[in-house]
Amino acid sequence: VIFIIKKAGALVIRKIQVHIFFFQAEDGIRDFCLSRGLGDVYKRQDLNDEGCVAITHILRNCVSIEYLGLWMAHTKFGDNGISYIASQLPSLPLEKFEFLCGQTQATDVGIIKLLDSLSFCLNLSYFELEVEGCVGVTDRSAERIANLILTHPTLNGICLTLRNSGVSQAAVKKIQETQSTNHTKFKIIS
Repeated sequence: VIFIIKKAGALVIRKIQVHIFFFQAEDGIRDFCLSRGLGDVYKRQDLNDEGCVAITHILRNCVSIEYLGLWMAHTKFGDNGISYIASQLPSLPLEKFEFLCGQTQATDVGIIKLLDSLSFCLNLSYFELEVEGCVGVTDRSAERIANLILTHPTLNGICLTLRNSGVSQAAVKKIQETQSTNHTKFKIIS
């Protein structure tokens, strides 16, 4: 869903949710068999790092995005895909950013690049990150999340899903402790 508003000759996007679908047709019927249905064909396809390049091109050509939600859970994309997307974030005046990448190949490398890029989004007030099942996301990412909370002046809401990742309960507690020094509202599922 994309809401586009044209202001003074410039393209301004208020809300963007990116849904990319890759379709593959069956390459012919060789033998008689009952139809497996389209679901069997589509289940074999997946968004990988190259698919994130398309998202990067969309972001590169936008003048303004205040809300960006990327739902990439249960795909094959990893740190390269996250890096492509993260490279475009500092140029956007984001107020709300949701990044759901649970059950993917994401690791600390990509998540830290993403968090570092978000530190340059000076209007950011809400951030949601889901890395459920990403065992390559560890306490190093949790430390960056805590740092982002402490250093980001406009951030006042965070939702984190860290269940079944490589983030320890001690690191989750450190993130929660930052709430007392910063008036950020938390929802942490671990």
